Amino acid sequence: IKLAPFGVFFLILPNLMKLDITAIGVNLGMLIGGTLATMSIHVLIILPALFFAFTRRNPYAYWLKISPAWITAWGCASSAATLPVTLRVAREQGIAKTVYKFTLPLGCLINMDGTAIYFPMAVVFLASTQGITL
Repeated sequence: IKLAPFGVFFLILPNLMKLDITAIGVNLGMLIGGTLATMSIHVLIILPALFFAFTRRNPYAYWLKISPAWITAWGCASSAATLPVTLRVAREQGIAKTVYKFTLPLGCLINMDGTAIYFPMAVVFLASTQGITL
């Protein structure tokens, strides 16, 4: 069982040797650039527009007020690890306890925006490395 990773590597090695490294580099650059551009549009335009539509408040000013929560989230890359900080920030912002005690743990589990953006791009990248156009 200790040699299984080596066995798997040598099983896929013939397919790896068939790939064009230049094409993979170009496709990988498009994957990274497309993912970052799409996530930036989502975070900087779409989410603030939704926030403004529902609250009629400046989303960027509010974003600065709740900065400990999102800085912690970016630092540890885990919604679950950020939850205590987010609960504290919600309490400090004056959000009703019944609201944030229900919505924050739920949002911690189902917030998959980045995943929903990345997976379609990864599928297109993987298809293009195999010579399949979608």
